Amino acid sequence: MTTRLVSVLGLGPHAEPPHYAATAYQSSDGLTTSITPLVQRALVELEPEIGSVVLLGTSEVKTRWIDTGLARSVIGRDFGFTSLPAGATSDERWQIFHKVARVLRADPIDDLEDVEPDAITFDVTHGYRLQPMLGLAALAYVRSDEARDGFDPTPVRVTYGAYEARDVVTNVAPIWDLTELIVAAEWNAAFDAFLRYGRADEVHRLAFDTARTHRRDPPSSKALEAFAKAARRFADDAALARTSSIFQTSAEALRRAISHPDLQGWLARLPVLASPLETLSLRLRRLRSATVVSREGLLAQAALARAQFETGQFASAAVAIREGLTDLAAVVIGEGSTLEPDLRRPTHQARDAVEARLKKLEGDPQRSALRPIGELRHRFKRVRNDILHGGRDRPRAAPDIREELRRAVDEFSHLIERLLRSG
Repeated sequence: MTTRLVSVLGLGPHAEPPHYAATAYQSSDGLTTSITPLVQRALVELEPEIGSVVLLGTSEVKTRWIDTGLARSVIGRDFGFTSLPAGATSDERWQIFHKVARVLRADPIDDLEDVEPDAITFDVTHGYRLQPMLGLAALAYVRSDEARDGFDPTPVRVTYGAYEARDVVTNVAPIWDLTELIVAAEWNAAFDAFLRYGRADEVHRLAFDTARTHRRDPPSSKALEAFAKAARRFADDAALARTSSIFQTSAEALRRAISHPDLQGWLARLPVLASPLETLSLRLRRLRSATVVSREGLLAQAALARAQFETGQFASAAVAIREGLTDLAAVVIGEGSTLEPDLRRPTHQARDAVEARLKKLEGDPQRSALRPIGELRHRFKRVRNDILHGGRDRPRAAPDIREELRRAVDEFSHLIERLLRSG
């Protein structure tokens, strides 16, 4: 395994060489380096797998450290150097962003590497002013861009040599691992996609990637893999309108995966995820029911239709309303059990019979209860057909369809509550 070290270098606070105060550095597992003014030397000592080094700095840094050979002397090995502007203008800041992004991608760097590195360590210890901030922004962009292109992002570690936190007696400074801050931001973005758009692809990828890095902790690794599978199953069920699977299997399976002690133990390291997970858990609790065509099931159907609409899964929301109205009618007339999804017997004849009653209410003994269901079903028919048939017949503008679907979700929910309360 080979690692590329990418590290920002500043001028240093002292006019005389070696410009930075010398100290020993200590890794999180207790290894201590020789005394050095540059953290890059310490990282090379601590990480024998480092195969290439890239330094980033301004033209002034190049003059002080590179042209004099001082950096080569201190670090003890060859390296590549990428010159950065000062960042005084917006154009210069974007130049910094793109130059840093380039060396944080895994593509081999000309004249420095023959093959892609297996991992990257990004160190921000000696960064000057805004350089570390722009560097971390570039890192987040690169990882997101690689995922969008269908690649697994290269494993990255972010480090900071905390000279200011050194033990003044032993002159040993800790090297802090800041990677979890980047990991937390990625997880937050993944949960954002899950909660706002209903897709669990990034949650699934991150969970499995994290599980691979926690092989030495089997309980956490297994809990992460179970969570990844449960999240994808639930998301696919919601997108494909697998109502009974959601209510009876996938929502509860995901809720259990989230609450598993081993997963909670791992999540404690990333407290920023507590809020999105709480939101997800609340949503899942509304989507549990032992049956679909029942009072409990109809309340869950209303919650599902709203969740599908709010996550942009408009076709699935249309299906939920259309089929949910038939289920509501069946419950009102006391025939809900005949429509309950069951792999052992078909239910289409029973559904057809209920729908026929909704179409022809005249003389029906339960006309007063069925009428509002039939009216909403009739009004919604065109919207549902327009969505499911892709606007092939007299299509209307998307904003109009979206607004009609939103109103239908509200009416569907209110109608369920009213009829179940009166019943």
